[in-house]
Amino acid sequence: MENIRFNVGRGQRLLLFVCVATLCLLVTAVLVYIIGTDTTPKARIGAVLQDVIAFAVPAVAVAVMVTRRPADLLMIHKPEPVAAMAMVMALLVAMPALNLLVEWNASLPQPESFRADAEAQHAMIEMLFGGTGIGSLVAALLIIGVMAPLTEEMLFRGCLQRLLQSIAGRSGAVWIAAAVFSFMHFDLTGFVPRMVLGVIFGYAMLWSGSLWTAVACHSINNCLAVTAMWLEMWGSAAGTELQTFGSTSLGLVALSVVVASGLAFVAYRHRRLIADRQ
Repeated sequence: MENIRFNVGRGQRLLLFVCVATLCLLVTAVLVYIIGTDTTPKARIGAVLQDVIAFAVPAVAVAVMVTRRPADLLMIHKPEPVAAMAMVMALLVAMPALNLLVEWNASLPQPESFRADAEAQHAMIEMLFGGTGIGSLVAALLIIGVMAPLTEEMLFRGCLQRLLQSIAGRSGAVWIAAAVFSFMHFDLTGFVPRMVLGVIFGYAMLWSGSLWTAVACHSINNCLAVTAMWLEMWGSAAGTELQTFGSTSLGLVALSVVVASGLAFVAYRHRRLIADRQ
């Protein structure tokens, strides 16, 4: 894996990841329970604690423990610009298809407990806003649109996906990490589209050579979702239109898939050309 020398074997690395991530998740759960989430300030503190302790800390801790080159493992490098731009554009172009996938997944027959969990998460996000003012939007964008993508990508792409590469191969690692990423959101009503997003983030990092590309894609997606939700809370139809953009036109959905696939192929080929030159 890019000539990274590890201090422990493959199985031990994954076991260490599971143990550290589980411990940090339990610590976060206890702290959030103690603090509570019944008010907007408490909900925001809980969200920040989750981002830092449950995601960032285990990613950095495991990277430091398994190798002397943690930054290389996490792929904290400058991205290859052409591949990075192509993947960001691919994400944006794919929005009609992704929106249709969201609607399809939500329409599937599911236990009421799944829908109850999804509604509880929606209510928690509304609590994070704390209102419909500009200040509420900015706070939500910072927590959900900036901080969460950074820390989640560190854990699921920078750490887990990279550790899985030596066992499942590059593409296998992308898909497994994406599935874990989606499952850990504990919202099965959106499992498939979230996993597809995780795949996009995974290949964005892989083909651009940098975690920052995955963070950028994740941040753009979250910021769009936050803005749409804020517009809905504000009473604007633009929020619903943003969430369903293009999903009612199968022709537009098909075009978005074709163009996004072409952009992804550009990123892939450009990365291969650079690798061949090296």
